[in-house]
Amino acid sequence: RIEQIISNDIDRRLKGLKACTIDRHLKLIDMATKTSLLLMLTVFTILNGVDAGLLSAISVACSCPTDDSLPKSCLKSILPPWPICKFHSIDYFLSKSLEGSTRCCNPDDLSECRCPKKDTPTFQNKIGEWCKNVSTCPKNEPTVDSDFETE
Repeated sequence: RIEQIISNDIDRRLKGLKACTIDRHLKLIDMATKTSLLLMLTVFTILNGVDAGLLSAISVACSCPTDDSLPKSCLKSILPPWPICKFHSIDYFLSKSLEGSTRCCNPDDLSECRCPKKDTPTFQNKIGEWCKNVSTCPKNEPTVDSDFETE
């Protein structure tokens, strides 16, 4: 008789423990679902509330300048990666690239090339394509402004 009472008591407690554990799991699942829905709603609200002009401004701020008058191969080779490309104008990078190409695009003599990595295999593997692309850039000689008058 005592064993039966103890067995029933243990079963009752285990059922209570299982119910309590299941209840905790359901509460956690419910909380996770609510959190996910709240997060999705927040993201949706933010995205719908953001002005297209702001997104465009962010896109422009995080991209390099372009110039439709230059061949794409030229532009690709003269511009350093973002954000360094934002430090100077395209004209600056063009003039520096053309200047560098006179020193570094002679495969027989790189003694004038100032690149500290000119002797590495990576440089030697990439310099040929860079020189080919820079050669497509217009070589604008400095011109005298027509409004400039000499005495």
